[in-house]
Amino acid sequence: MILTYCYRLKPSPEQIVTMERWLELLRRHWNYALGQRLDSLRRTRCPIDRCSVSYEPIGEIPELVNYYTQQAALKETKRLFPEYKKIYAETQQVNLQRLNKAWDKCLKPDANGKRGGRPRFKKPGKLRSFVFPRINSPKAGAHLVDGVLKLSRIGSIPVVMHRPLPEVRSLPEGRRIYYTAMHCSQKG
Repeated sequence: MILTYCYRLKPSPEQIVTMERWLELLRRHWNYALGQRLDSLRRTRCPIDRCSVSYEPIGEIPELVNYYTQQAALKETKRLFPEYKKIYAETQQVNLQRLNKAWDKCLKPDANGKRGGRPRFKKPGKLRSFVFPRINSPKAGAHLVDGVLKLSRIGSIPVVMHRPLPEVRSLPEGRRIYYTAMHCSQKG
């Protein structure tokens, strides 16, 4: 069973600015990646139900756009836009994973044959969270020790621990009233 424990954070003003900047950059990256996918979908579809190869030129076949090509393009993004280097790398990858999951729900039907709606572009201030996928492991970007959460490239943030915490797997970050939600796996 997976349980989620939610704790309130007490970030400093500098940490708030950093987290807000990360959310804005991740929102822009979400919108750019979604735009790439929609453009690829538009360019590979025919406006009518059937296309005739003998009457219509095929033209240049566009490059496949998926999670793996967009993740590989993160290096180029960081080279062109140095502010993306300040964001923890796994956080950027999880942002693309979220988009990929929403995209798959749009294109592939579920067990009942229903499809989800198309992923939407995010307006400024509408991306509310980012994720550190690992916590308290040697290569993790987040460590929780004695009521203090140490986030890579953000710093140490006091946490209001109102109940004990079991083993933690992943760590999404809250927004506005800052919270941390920790997903825990428990047997039983």
